[in-house]
Amino acid sequence: MKSLQYSEALIHAHNHFKIFPIKVNSKYEQVVKNWNNAATDNMNQINYWWSHNQFYNIGLKTGNGLIVIEDHNKKSLTMDYLDAFPPTRIVRTVDGFQFYFYVDKNINTKINIYEDIDVYGEDGFVIAAGSEIDKHVYEVVSDNPIVRADETVYKFLEGIRDFPLSSSQNITWTSALIISQQQLSGSSDIIEKLLPSGVVLFAAPAKTGKTFFCMQMSITIANGGNFLGYQCHKGNVYYLAFEDPINNQIKRLRNSSYQIEKGYDIEICPPYQNGFNLEEKIINYLHYNPNLKAVIIDTFEKIRENTERTYAIEYKEVTYFHELGLKYHISIVLVMHTIKNTNPENVFANISGSAGTLAAADGLLVMLKNKYNPQNKTLYIEGKNIPTDEIVLTQDKKMCFQLLDININTEQIDTDLNLIIRYVISVGKYCGPIEKLGVAAKVEYMNGVHLRNLLDKNKEVLEEFFIKYTIPQRTTHSRLVSLVYFGADTIDDTNDGNDAMTQF
Repeated sequence: MKSLQYSEALIHAHNHFKIFPIKVNSKYEQVVKNWNNAATDNMNQINYWWSHNQFYNIGLKTGNGLIVIEDHNKKSLTMDYLDAFPPTRIVRTVDGFQFYFYVDKNINTKINIYEDIDVYGEDGFVIAAGSEIDKHVYEVVSDNPIVRADETVYKFLEGIRDFPLSSSQNITWTSALIISQQQLSGSSDIIEKLLPSGVVLFAAPAKTGKTFFCMQMSITIANGGNFLGYQCHKGNVYYLAFEDPINNQIKRLRNSSYQIEKGYDIEICPPYQNGFNLEEKIINYLHYNPNLKAVIIDTFEKIRENTERTYAIEYKEVTYFHELGLKYHISIVLVMHTIKNTNPENVFANISGSAGTLAAADGLLVMLKNKYNPQNKTLYIEGKNIPTDEIVLTQDKKMCFQLLDININTEQIDTDLNLIIRYVISVGKYCGPIEKLGVAAKVEYMNGVHLRNLLDKNKEVLEEFFIKYTIPQRTTHSRLVSLVYFGADTIDDTNDGNDAMTQF
């Protein structure tokens, strides 16, 4: 079986390119004495060379009507003017691209005709498709026929940089072909799959531990390590506290079970400042701490200037923080409240504000009481480039969050019971005949005895969903039941700073 290099060498020869062998994993080391004279498209000679070593790289002779523009920088001039060039053969190299053209006049080989751009013509050669350098294979990415250079190409070769644009025009785009061949950049997440660069909304009801959560997350980022099963990239955290006085911060930090290290910095800020400028604060902080990873605003409500809550206004408002986060390669966490009556069926809709607030965010975190055990919390995770997840948390005596491995299979719950649970949660309370409950919940088996037995046998399941089930005294012929949902969270929108958990 022939190697890739051997096969490609035969294809080049078949297409009448003049080629010659170059040593394995090399761009310049010669196998023949004089490549200029030895280069050939003779099949017998090609077979002879590559039968000695199937992994020879392929040198391709230019000149005599063929030129190759080789760009070693994917963001340089050929990238900007690619759409102005006529479509032709393009080969991806180790560090850029080659563009092949036929010409009607002699073009000399010139190195660095522009920065990082070479032109190979008379007495030149290039490494051809099929060659391999450090396991990187030269490959054809646009197999168009080689075309004749037009005026655009000739002007490019002559050093005229502003073709074919007028003084009022600029190329502001990049070819999709080039973009598709670029290497993917590494993850920009501050905490992998949890806290991306940009803006993240973190919402929870009052007295559920938002501030402790943010403190623990900040300490873990500053120290580097694992936060609730997610890996942090070590760096500085700038925490802007708009609600808690310094004494509350002191108490939390002193009672934390975490080792407090440098890199977690807190600024006590007066709320509702006129002209609050977060970018100025970030720039000032970066002057002293260039490894800034996250900025936490606790809470977002205390820096908002616009009191209107329309989709367009809130989308623009949150987009500002999104762009600021991307500009400085940080995650800006906006701590928020949830609505007063939380909806367990659509947890992210519980974030206070319009849909515009959610649409502009890069990540969404919502922490609610766990529906199976109110002593625990469930953290719901969603984002543009982070996977949807749901984890269960508990807190120790020092309010440190810990990950719980809980997996309750709700699919085993009876279908009719599931419908009743959903109905009671949605209305909050039902007290009346069992038959009317079945109608309202749209159960499948509409029978009073069946439904009563179903509820009696599943009291513990109902309690897991925060539903209290009792049998009122019977005053009519109908069977009466009482179902009350006691899991709804309420908050005081005016202040989340006096969290009961700050009192030790």
